[in-house]
Amino acid sequence: MPLHVLCPKCNTRYQVGDHQVGGTGTCPQCGTLARIPSSDAAAAEVQIPVSEVAAANVELHRRMIGVFSVAVALINLLWTGFCVFIVVMMLSGGLPEMPNDADSQVVVVVYGPMAVLAALTALVQLLAGVFLLLKKRRCRKLGVFCGVISCMSLWGCCVYPFSLGLGIYSLVILSGRNAIGLLDR
Repeated sequence: MPLHVLCPKCNTRYQVGDHQVGGTGTCPQCGTLARIPSSDAAAAEVQIPVSEVAAANVELHRRMIGVFSVAVALINLLWTGFCVFIVVMMLSGGLPEMPNDADSQVVVVVYGPMAVLAALTALVQLLAGVFLLLKKRRCRKLGVFCGVISCMSLWGCCVYPFSLGLGIYSLVILSGRNAIGLLDR
C-alpha cells in the first residue's frame, strides 16, 4: 500500500512504496532527500489542515496590511503638513525668490488641493489600518477601498511609491478567496 509523504522543504505531497518505509525518498518537485517514516508514525503525525494554514496566512497579512496602512497614513499626514506649510508661506507673502505674485498664486492653487486630497487619503488609510488591526466587521472591504484609493493617490508626489505599494499589496491579499471567506464574517 503506498504511503503519502510531505516534503519538509517544499511541502509537496508525494507517494512512496512500502519498500521505502524507514529509508529515504526523493521529492519529485525539489529533489530533497527526506526520511520516510513507518506507516504507524506517518498516521500518528498531526497534519495541519490547509484551511488552518490559509487562515494563519490571512491573519498575518491582515496585521501587516494594518501596520503598513497606519505607517503610510502617517507619512501622508506629513506630506499634508508640508503642503499646508507651503500654502501658508505663499499666502503670507511668498518667498524672496518669487517676486512675482502670479507664481505664488500658482503654488497655492496646486498645493492647496494636494493638501486636502492627501489628508483625505491619510484618513482612509488610517481608518483601514486601525480596522484591520482590530479586525472589525467589514474590515476587508475597507482595506480594499483603501487599496484602490492608495493606488490612485498621485497627489502624494514623494509619498506615492509608499501608497502604491500599500495599494497593490492590500488589493492582492484582501481580494483573495481566503481573505473573502475569513474577514467578511
